[in-house]
Amino acid sequence: MEAKKFIGLVLMIGMVSILAAAWGAEKKAVVPDPNELGIPAVPGAPRHPVRQPAAAEGRTSAERQQMYQKAMEQRFSEHKAQLAELEAIKKIAEEENAVRTAEAIQKLIDKKDAQFKQALEQAERQRRERLEQIQQRTPTPKARSAEKEQADTSEKKADPAK
Repeated sequence: MEAKKFIGLVLMIGMVSILAAAWGAEKKAVVPDPNELGIPAVPGAPRHPVRQPAAAEGRTSAERQQMYQKAMEQRFSEHKAQLAELEAIKKIAEEENAVRTAEAIQKLIDKKDAQFKQALEQAERQRRERLEQIQQRTPTPKARSAEKEQADTSEKKADPAK
C-alpha cells in the first residue's frame, strides 16, 4: 500500500510540474534580435516597439474601459481554470488518502491565489495612477472656461480699445 501512495505522490508532483512548465512556456514572450530585423542596435534603446497610448490609437474612453473589462475577465477565467485543475488533482489525492500530497497541493493553490490577488491589486493601483496622471494633464471643462475668461480679461486689459 505504501508503494502505491509513493507512486501516486510522484505522479501528482510530475503532473503539477508539467502543468507549471507548460503554463510558463505559454507566457514567455520572444523578443526578436534587432540585428535579425536589420535594425541597428542603439545602446539604451528598447528592444521592442514602443506602444502608443490607447488614446493615441483613436480609442474612446468607453472602448478602453471595455478592453480593460475583457482583459480582467480573461485573467479571472484563466485563474479559475488553473485552480480547478489543482482542485481536481487534490481531490484525487484525498480519495487515495495521500494526505501530504493533498496538503502540498492546497499550499500551491493558496500560493497561486495569493499571487493572483497581489497582481490584481498591483494592476488596479497602476490603473488608478495612470488615471490620476491623465486627469492632472487634462483640464476640466470648468478649468478650461476659467482659463479662457482669464485670457479674455488679460486681452481686454492689454488692449483697452476693444
